[in-house]
Amino acid sequence: MANQLYLHTTTTTTTIKPTTPTTKPTTTTDDSFEIENIPKGITDALGQRNYKSAIHEASSAISALFERHYIALLDKRSYAYAMQGDFKAALEDAYEMIKHAPRSAKGYLRAGNLYAMEGKQTQAIQICQRGIETVPNHHHGYRLLKEHKVLAEYKNAKRIDFIARLPLETAFAVFMQLDRGEKGIALTVSKTWRERLLICSHAWNKLTSTGCKADMIISKAIDRIGPHVQTLLLACKTNSLRNLYLNHIKEGIFTHLQTLILTRLMTTALHREQIIIALWQVRHTLTKLAVDFSGNQTTVTFGSILFACPQLIDLSYITSESLQLHLGDIATIKKPCAIRQLHVKSKLSRSEDIQPILQRCPQLRYLAIEGCPHAVLDSVFEQCPNLEVVGYHAATSTRLPSLTCEECKRESTGLRILHISACVDPHHIIPVIHRHGKALENLLLYLSKPLLNNVDINHNNNDIDDEEYDDDDSNSSTSTSTTTTTNLYKPITLKYLRNFACSFQSNTQDIIINNIIGRSPELRTVSLMGLENLNTMAEALCNLTRLEALSIGGDIRSVSNSNSALKAFFNKHAQLGPHSPLRMIRFMGCGALKDDVFHDILSAQTLEVIKIDYCQRISSDALCTFVSMLGSLETLSLGLMDKVTDTVIEKIAPSIRELCLQGLPSITDRGIMKFIDTSYALEKLCIRNCPLVTQRVVEYGRTRIKVAVTS
Repeated sequence: MANQLYLHTTTTTTTIKPTTPTTKPTTTTDDSFEIENIPKGITDALGQRNYKSAIHEASSAISALFERHYIALLDKRSYAYAMQGDFKAALEDAYEMIKHAPRSAKGYLRAGNLYAMEGKQTQAIQICQRGIETVPNHHHGYRLLKEHKVLAEYKNAKRIDFIARLPLETAFAVFMQLDRGEKGIALTVSKTWRERLLICSHAWNKLTSTGCKADMIISKAIDRIGPHVQTLLLACKTNSLRNLYLNHIKEGIFTHLQTLILTRLMTTALHREQIIIALWQVRHTLTKLAVDFSGNQTTVTFGSILFACPQLIDLSYITSESLQLHLGDIATIKKPCAIRQLHVKSKLSRSEDIQPILQRCPQLRYLAIEGCPHAVLDSVFEQCPNLEVVGYHAATSTRLPSLTCEECKRESTGLRILHISACVDPHHIIPVIHRHGKALENLLLYLSKPLLNNVDINHNNNDIDDEEYDDDDSNSSTSTSTTTTTNLYKPITLKYLRNFACSFQSNTQDIIINNIIGRSPELRTVSLMGLENLNTMAEALCNLTRLEALSIGGDIRSVSNSNSALKAFFNKHAQLGPHSPLRMIRFMGCGALKDDVFHDILSAQTLEVIKIDYCQRISSDALCTFVSMLGSLETLSLGLMDKVTDTVIEKIAPSIRELCLQGLPSITDRGIMKFIDTSYALEKLCIRNCPLVTQRVVEYGRTRIKVAVTS
């Protein structure tokens, strides 16, 4: 059996002997794959049939070959990045070279050259010294490293530190122009830069911390910076940075802090006691506070804030819960607060919840409330007779202007700005305008359908003169629905109203048009959305001799009369000629407008801006005629209309300076490029959401337009 096994093995061994191939394998002649000298160790190992050693030698050779070519390519790319000014990417490649070939001088030399190009001689010296300590002294690059280090030391000794040589006032002027990231870098340049920057108080008047790299550098010097800070915004994402700033506030470092803004990111992980102690520490200087507790379980109550910050003039308080849960021990505060501006955003708050706050703010001039029913407005005007700016759901949907310090200090002039950005019953808001409208300058309303069914919407007491109306106003009471109904339709004289915007629902537009627009002779800007009929509106607008801008939108039902009413409006401005104040007109979603209306628009010679959006009844022919005759117009905006084609775009007057095209599915590159070629005054072209317009037209326009084309 053993012999059989031996014979079988022998036979097998004999039959599997490798045979000499008929054709010898040849080495490729392609230069990209040619290896000039195969290491002798590999050939010797193969000749001796020592395959394990051959594999090891070949692997080492492959690694050396890879590193040699990889390092060379990284070196070339790093140089190219540097020539383009992208030193960050260039240094990344240089350090990648050092990582893969730490005993080669190439990576250290490249990094040293990059630092020298940037003028960072200290870093160049450091990287060269690191290479000298790592690279073998017999390496051909060792001598170059020593030479580069000597040169960097010479340049470092001879360089001019302009910040050190400039007068202190001039250096401060430079520091004041730096942003937060640049200040962080400047702190690390040298001891001289650091010291001069740290004593520049104006450079640190406003400080923001979000946790970026520059913030980490700045935070290390916060004990020196804190006394200069007047406005501090904290949106720290890490607990270490949150606690660092809060502890410095508690320790009294921020001795001149006037404004403190704690975002939701900042208040997420803080304890109530930490915030209260910090507020108490800055109680003598803090006049403005904004805190956002939305989504957080730990909050500081209103009572605690008013107690800890007696000098507050401006307070913004945001919570995602009901205000009732955050009043705290406000009832124990008997002394009136100094708050002039208050912004409250909460959830489902009632009049009873906000009354305790308003009672302790008798000097309140500015109030913005969100998350409350409109019934809260009654309490607002009863408790705060000195209000000048009121916003209801207005902080996010509109830009409610804040009061300046001078406006807060002077005597109240009465209600000047009223923004109602959520639907309210006109029965609730019109009496407010009736009582407080004499000083109104800016009015924005969102009206819902009136709830009282016994009101005649066409009733108009225009026969009541102003004197009789004022006498009734002084003795009026809104405690009953009858009085409210009467106040709703009495003519309102708004002698100082300049800007008026209103969004209507059914049965409300005649009330507003007849009783506000028609009796506001100083109106400059009017925006009316949700219109159903243009007749009464156009008649009222004809009496506005100072009207500069008009925006109209809505599903206008009275088609035939609407166009004639608009014609009368534009004819009146045409008669005024160059003395007409009208500068801007906008139609948005006016489905009733026909072609002849745009012929009438052209009669107003002073128009500078025309915007037309989603007016689908206008024909392409009418648009072509219209846009070709806009010789004196500066800005034209067309949006959301299928009838705007390439032909319309090509016909636009070449004197247009600014053109905005948005949501136009029928225009292509051809029409826009032809208009660009014929225009001689175009400065800005804005294209948005036009599916057939490609990037090619954007690039084409950028070569011919003064202001960059946006898309």
